[in-house]
Amino acid sequence: MAAALLGLATAAFCAPRDLVLLAPLHSGSVYIYDLSSRMRVATLQVEDGAGVVGIAVSKDGESLYVVDGNDRNRLRLFDTHSWHQEWEQEFRDRLLALGAKQVIHLTADNRWLLIKTYDMGAAASGIRVFDTQKKHFMPVGLPLQKCTEPRFVSSPDGTVVATFSGSVEFLHSGTDET
Repeated sequence: MAAALLGLATAAFCAPRDLVLLAPLHSGSVYIYDLSSRMRVATLQVEDGAGVVGIAVSKDGESLYVVDGNDRNRLRLFDTHSWHQEWEQEFRDRLLALGAKQVIHLTADNRWLLIKTYDMGAAASGIRVFDTQKKHFMPVGLPLQKCTEPRFVSSPDGTVVATFSGSVEFLHSGTDET
């Protein structure tokens, strides 16, 4: 389930299903490979002309979250058995990174999806928070005190940490609300 960044591609591993997902920049696709057969089993179309696609797989391997969009920004959920899109929600100001950056982070408890944003008009970065249980964006994003380029890590108890330049900022500690 861990996501990694490979040069100009985003990758995720789906342990329960033994799958690797790869989204090379400007390919227009997320490629899904079965490690046991070493075959590509699916290809999902994405809009990645404006920046790196964000992908995250749920802990049980049943769901794939995708953040993409060129002219519009969207969060989509796919079923990992059929690879059909279950729903889509548009939002503003997704991070349009052209390099290897972590665009989204699904917390280890599968409760929150953290989406990096950048408002061009305000020249400000931020973090949108999506509640995966209620399937909606929280009205307020995460406040980051010291960092504009965080890497997120989380634990199964709900603890979320932003790491950056040798520092750590605890954002959430094991409760149901951010």
